[in-house]
Amino acid sequence: NLVAEAIEISGTPLNVFKLLGVHEQGKLLDLTGSGYPLSSGSQAGYDASNAFIISGGTWRSVQQGAAVATTPAFIGYNFGNKKTSYGADKYAPNQPVRQHITTIRITQSADPLMRVLQARIESSKDGVTWTRVDIVNLPDTDTTQSIAVKQSYPTPFWRLVPLLFKGAADSNAYWEIQKLELMDYMQTSIDNVQDVFFMENRDRD
Repeated sequence: NLVAEAIEISGTPLNVFKLLGVHEQGKLLDLTGSGYPLSSGSQAGYDASNAFIISGGTWRSVQQGAAVATTPAFIGYNFGNKKTSYGADKYAPNQPVRQHITTIRITQSADPLMRVLQARIESSKDGVTWTRVDIVNLPDTDTTQSIAVKQSYPTPFWRLVPLLFKGAADSNAYWEIQKLELMDYMQTSIDNVQDVFFMENRDRD
């Protein structure tokens, strides 16, 4: 900051960028795309795949009103099996693609009554038995939000399960998501510095 101030006094703008840890480099991208969307059901014309494509429609849960958080609804992703460069299964028996999700980027509905305010992040090794990873608060907005998820371990299946639905009192309200991205990215902060001697993140995996 002192150096930046000295330079800017002379009228030269200075942009400062943090040096990414090894683990962060190349990890700022959405990991979905080669697997399969998961959901508790979708309204006609609002398929779960819409939430994982760049352009298109939105996803709406088949559950409505209070049932969104009590039945509950969910949306997630199966990262599929490992493939060769030409699309065939790489191993026999098939081996799943395991991802370590530490950040979600979500864009909820433009309708305030179709938004979830709190959700449970769950992972699974088989798509049947689910383990809670974290509980996150989702901002009440239709702008894209990046949400940090507590570190856990790589698994093939991940999903979001609503705990607090804003439109619970409206029997016609669905949970709607415009876009959902899953990333292996932990933003550097004072709370997760790995090397406290050199004060840097040097995750070598």
